[in-house]
Amino acid sequence: MKVRVDRHLRDALVQDFAKALEARINQKGELTFTNPFEGLGVLQIEVRELEDEIHVRRNAGIQAEAMDVAIAAFWMVMSARLTSGED
Repeated sequence: MKVRVDRHLRDALVQDFAKALEARINQKGELTFTNPFEGLGVLQIEVRELEDEIHVRRNAGIQAEAMDVAIAAFWMVMSARLTSGED
């Protein structure tokens, strides 16, 4: 069943994303991925971890791993832009 996304929930999730991104930076630093293959590898690991949580149907784990996937994808886009000269 699909449910309309509430603006307040969406705004709260954007704030959660920003906090998760800051935590990632604090943990791993601000360096880009070395190349797209490194980014893809990290993203694949995060997706596998998300799949594991989906299989056990653990909602908190699904949300946490989905956020990790989003952070990895964001970092991959940022790395690509910074290393390709785009801004």
